[in-house]
Amino acid sequence: MSEDQLRVLLGDLSAVQLGFWALAVIALAFFGVKMWPWLNRFVATVNALADLPAKLSTISDIEQKVVRIESQVKDIHHETHFNSGTSIKDATVRIENKVDALQTLMETGDAALNERVEDIENTLQPPKEN
Repeated sequence: MSEDQLRVLLGDLSAVQLGFWALAVIALAFFGVKMWPWLNRFVATVNALADLPAKLSTISDIEQKVVRIESQVKDIHHETHFNSGTSIKDATVRIENKVDALQTLMETGDAALNERVEDIENTLQPPKEN
């Protein structure tokens, strides 16, 4: 570059002024690099605040769903735990007890019936003697 072109480019800047400008550009670049994380967090915070109304409506929807699920879990808990006879679990236990009693009755009834059948058979067909 010629001296005339430098003079046009730099104008009437002295070497000291040029040094100060260079130092200012370096300081500005250093400040920008050091401040970038803070600036990035600031922009993220502003964006989050802008999205806040949408997030609040989502939170409200979630809260309503949680209340509904808690109600359903309460109903399920009621039906699967003993509670003085009104739950499915209580009804199942009653049915099991009755089935067990019927099974016992049938087993003892079968034994008594077998004994009667043997008595009848012995009466109708006395044992043959050889």
